[in-house]
Amino acid sequence: MVRKPHSAWVLAAAVAMLLIAVAVPASGQAAPRLTTRTVTIPAAAFNPTVNSTEYANTGRSLFMVSGTGRFTAPVFFLRPTVKVTKLTIYGYDNNPSADMCIYLYLTRPSDQGGPENEMGRVCTNGATTVDPRWLWTADISPNGVFPTTGPYLWLEINGAGNLSFYAVAITYQY
Repeated sequence: MVRKPHSAWVLAAAVAMLLIAVAVPASGQAAPRLTTRTVTIPAAAFNPTVNSTEYANTGRSLFMVSGTGRFTAPVFFLRPTVKVTKLTIYGYDNNPSADMCIYLYLTRPSDQGGPENEMGRVCTNGATTVDPRWLWTADISPNGVFPTTGPYLWLEINGAGNLSFYAVAITYQY
């Protein structure tokens, strides 16, 4: 006795073959998927660039006791090669005469002190009672981080009073 395939099975097999044909390019390899992740660096990770800086770091927030301050923090990604897509600063700025800026820099240790590039920056620019406030940029250039480069953060707080830095978030793809 000869059995005929059921039309539902034939239809399912045809749909599966069509999906495979669409998903796999002519080269026979599946198209790579990009994974997007965000790493958040809290205030606790930042250290002053000058020992005499008068600041307070509660872990949750960093602020100036008096004067101005500059701070740095390292950046680590889950993969050795990534593309940075967004830089976001979180903080409180209700000081009309002072701002906070976060810079993402890229160094090239393999160049023995070679050039470093500013990849992107975000500044609070202006007072508001919103707490927390977050500002971001997707204007990141250069945006590639490779095993031969070293990213780090540079934070500038240009005054004391009603300015608190909470964290910075870096969104990236690999």
